[in-house]
Amino acid sequence: LLAERVGDEGHVLATDLSPGMVALTRANLDRAGRTQVEVREMDGEVLDVGDRRFDAVVSSLGLMFVPDPESSLRAQAGAVRPRGRVGAIVISEPAANPFFSVPAQIIGQRAGIVPPAPGMPGPFALGAPGRLASLFESVGMSDVTTETTAATIRLESVDEHLRFLKDAFGALHMLMAGMSEAERTDTWSAVAEALAVYEGPDGFVAPGELVVCTGRVD
Repeated sequence: LLAERVGDEGHVLATDLSPGMVALTRANLDRAGRTQVEVREMDGEVLDVGDRRFDAVVSSLGLMFVPDPESSLRAQAGAVRPRGRVGAIVISEPAANPFFSVPAQIIGQRAGIVPPAPGMPGPFALGAPGRLASLFESVGMSDVTTETTAATIRLESVDEHLRFLKDAFGALHMLMAGMSEAERTDTWSAVAEALAVYEGPDGFVAPGELVVCTGRVD
């Protein structure tokens, strides 16, 4: 999407800490025929881009997993030209995102693991009202704006959603690391039963909500 926005004469640098995500991104770009995107494995808390300066930095569903999001935002602001912008998308509060909060709660309870303490990295770490905006302001950004937006999950079935959870959320596998195979199977069955309320004639339709925040680097 960013490559489309900047056009053939623009340039996008895509980064991720995971080598697998970097490889997947490169494969997707090759299939799409996008040549104006550079992909690098990089720590989002450091964002080592040397002397390069960009018009904008966008963090999509990643900042809440960074151990020190303020440090990451400082690095992002440092990579932007004066009057450029920084934007971040994070998941809002658990109650608004049962597609993930319900499985996480069930798995955590069965694994005997307490939820992350406030301020610790996790899916909902930056979803509280005002939390993301305060971080943007704390690193000196101006014209900070925040909005919430619906992000409904639509899939064919609960089973497809379970496949999505297993493939996309490594944190859930980490929670279940100490379980036996039988315990894991039983836990996923409990998750499916709890999420069945969102399955109907139109397939699996569950509410979701994101927080979008932007700020200007002066």
